[in-house]
Amino acid sequence: MAAVKRNSSKSSGSKSTGQGLETKTEPSRMKQRDAGTEAAVQEKLTGGGVKTKTMQKAKTQTNAASAKDASVATEPTAAAVSEKQQAVSTPSSTAVMPLYTGDMVAKHLHPNRIACHSPESCLSQNFFQSGKKQLLITGLPKFSNACYTEEDIAKLLIPYGFQHGDDTIYVVPQIRMAFAVMPTVENVHNIIKVSIETGFFLKGSRLNLRVIAHDIARTPFEFYESLMGLMESPVQDNGSKTIFIKNISPSAARDLRETLKRISCVRDYLPLLNKVFIEFESIYDADRLGVWYSLLKQVPGYEVHRLKIPHRNCKAQPPKLPENALPDSKDAVAGATIPPLKFDVPPGSIAPFWVTMRTSPFLFPTMSPWFIIPDYLTVTGKDDIEASGHGSRFPTVMLTSLPEGNYTHEDVVRLVWRYFPKQNLHSLYYNVMVLPLQRRAFVFFTDWTRCCNFVQDHITDDVPFKGCKLSVHFVLDHMNPESSEKFQKEITDILV
Repeated sequence: MAAVKRNSSKSSGSKSTGQGLETKTEPSRMKQRDAGTEAAVQEKLTGGGVKTKTMQKAKTQTNAASAKDASVATEPTAAAVSEKQQAVSTPSSTAVMPLYTGDMVAKHLHPNRIACHSPESCLSQNFFQSGKKQLLITGLPKFSNACYTEEDIAKLLIPYGFQHGDDTIYVVPQIRMAFAVMPTVENVHNIIKVSIETGFFLKGSRLNLRVIAHDIARTPFEFYESLMGLMESPVQDNGSKTIFIKNISPSAARDLRETLKRISCVRDYLPLLNKVFIEFESIYDADRLGVWYSLLKQVPGYEVHRLKIPHRNCKAQPPKLPENALPDSKDAVAGATIPPLKFDVPPGSIAPFWVTMRTSPFLFPTMSPWFIIPDYLTVTGKDDIEASGHGSRFPTVMLTSLPEGNYTHEDVVRLVWRYFPKQNLHSLYYNVMVLPLQRRAFVFFTDWTRCCNFVQDHITDDVPFKGCKLSVHFVLDHMNPESSEKFQKEITDILV
């Protein structure tokens, strides 16, 4: 999940109420505890590195009280943001929603723009050589009060070989039309024959089945791109700015449209039957919808997918309009917060990052890091090591630019194993904390000398980790690991 708790543990006696390191959901906590025995992330290793530079963030806090005050001042809670938004934006809540191209399907999408074979030609033997398997279904009942679903249409086709999947049927109820893909040309031949002889009926309406002459791409993004093209509204995206929602009811789709007023920066909104496509103005804007879902208290009854994982081989940018990603306090999980407005991204922080959701597919990729980052000093040379001794004596290191996958907790531990005086299970699981969804790790050394030795050797050797050049940062906040469940919970609250 996104950042849900402020860095409140700079005071050794402070108590936190946060629930998760990368998420507030229980599965993510289990994933962190089991990080030593399973692969961290399933995505393929991409490699690459970044150029680092020395960076001193805000002046190191000299006492726990001032650290806590500074944190409180920069990390808005759901209640605070909701109150501010109500005070400032109440009049806009009744404003007329902008009309997108997707709202005007009936005006812009005409079935006669889609070339189809005649029914008679589909019954000839020559048709089997065409390879055409896409159907255009028109004449659906007028859609009112959610009188039918995508599943109802699929059930009519299944006896003739149709296989219901995410990319085998798309229904456009606004113009009483649907697109379906049959597995084989023979299936198409048979179903067209039945359509001519006896017909297909849904809610009293006879359906007209035709075979599309020029195939329309069927993957969700390609279909969205094709449909918007038919409406002469070209898509300006490769999929990373577009969110695909499936298994959503018409009423939930209407609620979602209201939510998008807060998320903002929506370029287009295309509601289909039980599916919705949302195209944002930028990849950073698309982040906010996934983060919003990650902070929701109520689990939505539908799936949320980003159609392409965002990548960029340079340092990530801070979240854009983070306050817009925070649900109202009544709808948000307890203690939900967002990253502070003054947000500094460490060198080596390269997208994608991930937040967890309580709905399928449970992970949402983001372009910006939506988690709290402690004060740090990036190390690029010996001078940085010497300088850090004047500002911090905490033997803690943050590693950024971890690969997307193909590594384990133990792989990270091997980088620092020889610097631990005691090499045991405690060191393995309590002195190294790997956060694969955030593509970073924290290493807690037993003393300052061993910490500096590791950093010095890392600078000298400059050995890539699984093809990635790691960036090393001294953590300027006090984080003292302990061998207990209590510490695991407290450190979780510190780092998120």
